[in-house]
Formats: sequence, structure tokens, C-alpha cells
Amino acid sequence: ESESFFAGLRNIETLQSDVCDILGTIEQLRTSLQRMEHYEVLSWARVAALSIRQRNLQRVQQVLWHAHNLHIMQLRATEFVTRHEYTPAVHILLECRLIVRRYQSRVPVIDAFEQRLRRLQTTIAIKLVYEIVELSMAMQQRACKRSSYADKRKRKSNEDEDDDDAESQRLSQLEHNIKSCILLQNASKSVQSIHNALQAKFEGKMNEICGGNNNNNMNVETFVAGIEEHTQYISVLQSVFLWAEVVVQSLQSICELFAAFLSSSAAAMKDDAYPQNSSTLRKSLCTQILSMCSLLLHARARKNRSMSMHQLKSVFAKTLAFLQNIEVITNDTRYDIRGLLLSQGQAFLERFHEQRVARLQQALDGDAWKPIKVPVETQSRVEQLQCGP
Repeated sequence: ESESFFAGLRNIETLQSDVCDILGTIEQLRTSLQRMEHYEVLSWARVAALSIRQRNLQRVQQVLWHAHNLHIMQLRATEFVTRHEYTPAVHILLECRLIVRRYQSRVPVIDAFEQRLRRLQTTIAIKLVYEIVELSMAMQQRACKRSSYADKRKRKSNEDEDDDDAESQRLSQLEHNIKSCILLQNASKSVQSIHNALQAKFEGKMNEICGGNNNNNMNVETFVAGIEEHTQYISVLQSVFLWAEVVVQSLQSICELFAAFLSSSAAAMKDDAYPQNSSTLRKSLCTQILSMCSLLLHARARKNRSMSMHQLKSVFAKTLAFLQNIEVITNDTRYDIRGLLLSQGQAFLERFHEQRVARLQQALDGDAWKPIKVPVETQSRVEQLQCGP
């Protein structure tokens, strides 16, 4: 029995030893699992950090790529502007705008490009306006010349064909430039700039016609009042009316083209205020030009009394023809200029009457009146006429 007791005790000791070994193994496993869990968390954290870093690097790479593209596109747009090819330059500028808008002032590098693009846009807008004005005025000048040639002589057919081809090219270029303007900026703003450019063109031409004086009302009035020759005054008046009509018709045709393209363009390019603004600008330009033309007539009011009937008729015909063309655009009758013409016509009639009365009085005073005997038959007829039937 004692042996069995001790054998059982040894078994218990062996079992306890095994249990201790198992517990030690479990503790080691627990420690290993904790380490693995710690390493796994660190690994996942590293993976997340690397992922964030990768995304950040991709964003930086994308920003650098866009900045590089913006630089290249800006250079290309500048080259197109240098070659006066504004349509592709505008399309490049629009693509650059889309890239800039993606960042919305979050990246300083892109913000710097935005400032450059604004300067480039201003440059393109100025050049487009200048070219639109030049093309439109060239077309209107040719239209005026063709109307004057129609009553004089026929030109050669090959010259007509060459002129027609050049006119078609001008019209096509004008349409492309106007479309580019609509894409580039607000239509009302573009027409405002065109209005200012045409006004400056007319003032410059007035300066040239008036002998190079500074173009203000006082100098123009002084220059016109100082013209002694009636034929020179009529020539100046004709030149001013010609250029005034070219300028006004240019603005009219440009506004019509803008309206046509706006009506067929996308909703994003619509300008609801354009019809009212364009009408206001046309009336404003016509009013300024008519005021200058009124000044030309008023400055010579006294000297125009001494014109011949043919010369005064020429002044009336040229003024009324010009006035009617302007009134069609403004849809308004200019009674002030018509009244000025009427007053000058009345002054001419008064001078004409005074001259004829003076000539008749001189003739009567210069003749020698002597009494003579007349036949009885003649005297009786005179007395019968005096007494009546």
C-alpha cells in the first residue's frame, strides 16, 4: 500500500510538472500573441501611413503635372497670340481655367498661374477687340466705297472677285473673333470695350481731319469756323460724315453678330442684359457722334449764309443722308440737327432776299427816269388796267 501511495505521489508530481510546463508554454504563447498583435497593429499603422503618404505624393505629383501643363499651355497660348491666332489661344486659356478651378486657391503654385492667366486673358481681350474693330471698319469702308462706285463706273470683274474673296475672309475672321470674345468674357463687357475703341477711332480721325489739333470741342469748333473756302468745308463735312457712318455701322454690325451667336450658344454663355446694354451703347455712340456733327454745322452758321445755292444744297443733302442712316439705328428723329439745317436755310433765304432787294434798289437808283409822251392807245390801256374791269 505504501508503494502504491508513493507511486501515486510521484504521478501527481509528474502531472504537476507537466501542468507547469503547459502553463509556461501557454504564457510563452500568450506573450508571442501579444507581440504579434502589437506588431500587427504597428504594421497596419505603417500600411495606413504609407497609403496616406502615397496619396499625398500622388496629389503632389498631380499638382506638379498640372503646373507643368499650365506652364506649357501658357507658352503655347502666348505663341498663338503673337501670331494673331486668337481662337486656339482662347481654347487653351479655357482649358487652363478648368485646371485652376479644381484647386480653388488651395495651392500657391496654381494661384500664381491664375494671376498670369488673368493677365493673358486681358491681353487677348484687348487684341481681340482691336482686331474686331479693324475688321468691321474695313468692311464698312469697303461697303461705302462700293455704294459710291455703283453710280460712277463698273469695275473689272476680276477685281470684284478678288475683293469679294477678301471680304469673305474678313467676315469669317470677324465671326471667329466674336465667338472667341463670347468664350473669353461677358458679351456686354466686350461690346463696351468695342464701343470705347470705336469712339477713340472716331476721335482720332477727327483729330486728323481737323489738322492734327487735340480733339476737343473747342479746337474743332475753332478749326471749322476758321475755314474760309466753302468747298474745303464741304470736303471736311463729307469726310467726317463718312467716318462717323463707318464707326456707327461697325458697332451696329458687331452688335448684331454678338446677338446672333448668343442666341445659338450654350446657356452658360447667355447674357440676359446684353440686348439692353448693346442698345444703350449704340445710342450713346450715335449721340456723341451727332453732337460732334452738330458742332460742325453750328460753327459755320454765319459763313454758310454766303454759300451758293448749289453748295448749300450739297451740305443739306450730305447731312440729311447721314442723319437718316443714323436715325434708322437709333430709332429716334434728331430734330435738333434738322432744326439747325432749317435755321441755316432760313438765314440763306434772308441773305438771298436782301441781295436781290439791294440789287433791285441799285438798278432802280441807277436808272435815269425821264418823262416821255406815250401813244393815246397805250395810255388808255394803262388807265383801263388801273380802273379794273
